[in-house]
Amino acid sequence: MSVLEKQVKIKQWNHENELAKYQYELSLTIAKDGYMQKISTHDNRLVHPDLEDHFNDYLKDVVITVMGFCEFMQMEKEASAENVKAFTQLNTLSQKYYDNVKQSVVVTGIKFTGDDKTAGVILSGKRTVSSGKSTKFETPSITLSATTYGIEEELSQTADMIKSEIYSYVFHNKVANPPMEFTSDEEEVDE
Repeated sequence: MSVLEKQVKIKQWNHENELAKYQYELSLTIAKDGYMQKISTHDNRLVHPDLEDHFNDYLKDVVITVMGFCEFMQMEKEASAENVKAFTQLNTLSQKYYDNVKQSVVVTGIKFTGDDKTAGVILSGKRTVSSGKSTKFETPSITLSATTYGIEEELSQTADMIKSEIYSYVFHNKVANPPMEFTSDEEEVDE
């Protein structure tokens, strides 16, 4: 029997401690009878820097917005018209706070939900709180065709780039280079 059509749908990607875990659906149509097989793969390869880059900056901003970690900044914008000097001081303090919150957030996963007009993402990760302990979080589903948060269009483009990277990583054997280990001249002399 020959495969007439093959479709792959990336469902989820998570990483922790430089290891990656993927979930995708593989749909094959064989001799006009189709069947769907769900495949979950755990891979011990290092996470490729291209993929890690998507999680390290922009998605942190999305999480902060969606989870409301810095909602007070919206109030600050509304108050700015009343007192410019107070706004300037408040803006400086709130930017420092925002930067601290951003440093405390680590995005470790993305789930792709829905189809077409209902397509969305759920981001997961952890946030280190002031005690030094971390707490896990998961955003509500963010519908990419909506305008609820004002970030959906850019998030949709980022989600497409992440899917493309995952596809390359899973099906085209794209891998990260292992960390290089260097030995000093002193270590070589001791041997």
